Amino acid sequence: MIAKETVEILWEELHPLHMPLPTTESLKNNANEFENVWNFPYVVGCLDGKHIHKVCPGAMFFNYKKYFLLFFKG
Repeated sequence: MIAKETVEILWEELHPLHMPLPTTESLKNNANEFENVWNFPYVVGCLDGKHIHKVCPGAMFFNYKKYFLLFFKG
């Protein structure tokens, strides 16, 4: 439920500026590019993550960028 609400809010706020409505042609072009460049068939888009630098004294794990991994319960 929270993911659906988040996506709806992102769409309403950002699509007029950054996300024009997709067309059949643009989706086909995206799918062809993902397959040709990355060998991922039937993909039309992707999202990237964000690393946040956080000082965590006593943390036991960190990633390849030497950022500590934070685990959230929820």
